[in-house]
Amino acid sequence: MKRKINGKVFKPIKNVIGGIVNDCSDDNTHGRQSFGLGSFLERGVQAFVGVKTDLEATGNIVDLVASSHSDAVILWNVAHRNGEAKKFGNGSPFCWSEFTKTTGEKILGLGTVDGFTLSLPKKFGILKSINLLDTKEAAEAMGKAGFMVPDEVRRAYLSQHRSLDFAPFAAAFILAGGQLPSRTIPMAEIPNCPDIIWWVDNFGNCKTSVIPLNPAEFSNRILDAMDVRGEYLPPFRHLSEVPNGWAAVDIGSSGIDGIKCLEIVVQGGSAAKRFNLKSGQTLAEIANKEKNQ
Repeated sequence: MKRKINGKVFKPIKNVIGGIVNDCSDDNTHGRQSFGLGSFLERGVQAFVGVKTDLEATGNIVDLVASSHSDAVILWNVAHRNGEAKKFGNGSPFCWSEFTKTTGEKILGLGTVDGFTLSLPKKFGILKSINLLDTKEAAEAMGKAGFMVPDEVRRAYLSQHRSLDFAPFAAAFILAGGQLPSRTIPMAEIPNCPDIIWWVDNFGNCKTSVIPLNPAEFSNRILDAMDVRGEYLPPFRHLSEVPNGWAAVDIGSSGIDGIKCLEIVVQGGSAAKRFNLKSGQTLAEIANKEKNQ
């Protein structure tokens, strides 16, 4: 079919790259999501990050925004349907936003809004606004514009796989100049990000959500949280400065526009293994857990 937006034939978006952050990340789902979004972009999908939680997603969204050196679209979906998420029926509502960068790239973001998914983008100050979508209303608007056929419209709001059946359509529609019904929600509705470990890399370095302004400030905060078994974690600006075998806190690589997240590291070893750390733990929890061992 020839997709249309208000009478004009849709053509794949030029000069925009795609990135995806998603808690459905097996090979089958990875492939389908990448093809789904990539089919709307001439440059395709260049990054896919599999996550388990909203806390893992929030830091990875910031990192994809920071890593893009051209206009981009980032889709994310962390929408469990069990526990408290039952209140939504078919998973968390979706929203769209534009991210700001000092280098001027235009980056569209579209994904689930529940939990801490947008908490680090809020903390870094890179969210312009948050525009909440009703999946059914948005799908029907795309159908009315000629961008989706009736079967696609129904799947978009009934599907359990909205990352495939809704999100890429909505993102492409917005990128092509289409208007979706939405309402702006206050930034205050996005919860503040706790001091947590949001990612453990393959070396065992633990990325935290703490973004200090100077070494004195962050060394004091981490000292309180990581004074474990009598071991003091001194601050260093670079991992290369940490002596062999030392556990320390350094200014990591994750973050944006020169503001970086702190990392808990062990030079030549794994901080995660040494202190039994994992993503999702708060710094206060780590301190209490370690002190009680």
